[in-house]
Parts: sequence; structure tokens; C-alpha cells
Amino acid sequence: MLNVVTRDLASEPSLAGFHSARAVLYLASARLLSSSPPRQQQALREMGAQIRDAAGVLGDARPWMVLAGRLLVTSPETLASARARLREVPALCCTQPRSRQQHEAFTIAGVEASDSRSEEAEVLAALGVQASTALSRGNFPQAAERSALQREFFVQHARLCLSQLAATLLRLDDRVFTQLGRAIGWLVEHDSRLLSDSEPDETPTEASKQREPT
Repeated sequence: MLNVVTRDLASEPSLAGFHSARAVLYLASARLLSSSPPRQQQALREMGAQIRDAAGVLGDARPWMVLAGRLLVTSPETLASARARLREVPALCCTQPRSRQQHEAFTIAGVEASDSRSEEAEVLAALGVQASTALSRGNFPQAAERSALQREFFVQHARLCLSQLAATLLRLDDRVFTQLGRAIGWLVEHDSRLLSDSEPDETPTEASKQREPT
């Protein structure tokens, strides 16, 4: 899906390109946290390049640029070793109660609810792809519907889950996953400004404001 979403991304200034860029970052988060992360060096490099291009579309997304750089030089073995330690952190899974908005978003996104640490990011990625595709095809009613569903799901459910996830990742002693925490925190704050009338949560804001290592 990443290759489909990022096609011509760097030269696409439209709203469709914006939805695509967000989808790339959410999907990359989900893949890194899933039980099936990239297992080949080339796949990690491709993910790093895709993240870099998507971050460029969204603007001042330095945490994602740093993460992209780290993925370009991380081996699959190093990533697998770090991921093994994630199993020892149960707080990575969202503890928010099930809701109508969550059920609807999961159903339309085609994601099965499983208490996975990556499922909220998967849903937002899928809805972003659907919104982008609808806009590219001129199906504006469907694009508006998917955008509204993204907002409702994010504000009512995913924002808190992803904020908690970012805060937990920041406490890990790992270059890639700690940086992923900063990057997710930045994205949550970014989407909070765009999708909600309320102020973003303190946790992602503090995460995104942390001094970036060189």
C-alpha cells in the first residue's frame, strides 16, 4: 500500500496528496509496530525514503525526517531485536473502551479490531487512502464522508490512544522506537490542530517539542 500511496507524492500539492502523506506516516507507524515489520534491508530503506517524501509534503515534520534517516541505516536484525522488547510493554495497546465511532471506522477501513498496538494507525492510514483516492477520482461526496469519519474517529478515540502510545515509546531505550514516539507525537499534534477545535493533548505536544538528536 505504501508504494500506491506515495506515487508522485513529492509533486502533488493537492488535498489528495495531503491525505496520502498522512496515510504513509500512519501506515509506516503501524508496520513498524506490527508483528510483520520489514525484514529486508531494502524494505527498510524504501520505508525510510517514503517517510521522507511524505514528511516533506506535510511541512516542518522534523521528527519524521529523523526517523527516516535512522531507518536508512538500521538493519532488520537490529529492528527485530528492538521489537522483541516491545512485547514486554503491555501499555502499548490502547485501553480506550469500544465505541460506535470506533466500530464504524474499523469496518469502513477494513481493519479487524484485535487490541493490536498498531490498529488505530492502520485505520487512519486506510481512511486517508480512501479519501485520497476519492478526491483523485472526483468523488467529492465520498471524500467528504471519509474525511468526516477520520475526524470523528481521531477526536473521539484514536488521538488519546496514539498519545499514550507515543508517550510509552518515548520511555524506551531504543533509537528507532523512541524516535517513532516523537514522530507519532508530532503527527497527533498536527492532526489535532487540523481535525479538532480543541487544544492537542499535552503528551504529544511535549513529545514533539523534545530536542531532536542529530
